[in-house]
Amino acid sequence: MTGHMEPLLVEWTPDDRAPTADGDVVTGVWAEALRAICHDLDLRQFSNKARRVAWEIAREPDSDGYTTVYVWIYLDKTTGGLGGGTTWRIEQSPTEVTQWLTQLTQDAAGHTNVAWPHDDDGGLLRLENAEGTLVWTRPRTREVVATLGQLT
Repeated sequence: MTGHMEPLLVEWTPDDRAPTADGDVVTGVWAEALRAICHDLDLRQFSNKARRVAWEIAREPDSDGYTTVYVWIYLDKTTGGLGGGTTWRIEQSPTEVTQWLTQLTQDAAGHTNVAWPHDDDGGLLRLENAEGTLVWTRPRTREVVATLGQLT
């Protein structure tokens, strides 16, 4: 198969507890990553509030394994989305894919002045890989606050 595949558009709103994809089921590592991100997106936003997040996932079949993901953050129903995207080689472990997708979402949130995830002690939490488990930590102390997908 050659040529460009139609991108998969996955969306989240605060009313959703899980990501939805129009006409497609998100499976595998993408589903696990997006479910964890969507759980945590509903919490700890500061400054502005994201009303909708969309991930556009596209893979060029002849691109030697590279996948392009754009993340769009919508602050309300009337404005266009702001954010960004990047291309990445998806041949990494599920943990690395999830970490990359979470960091891309956190960067897009920052571009729209949504501080996510905000730490109760001030500042932003940082995502770290702690021996194969992704955790939110306080940057100054490296104290673990929660596992990704388990923020409260």
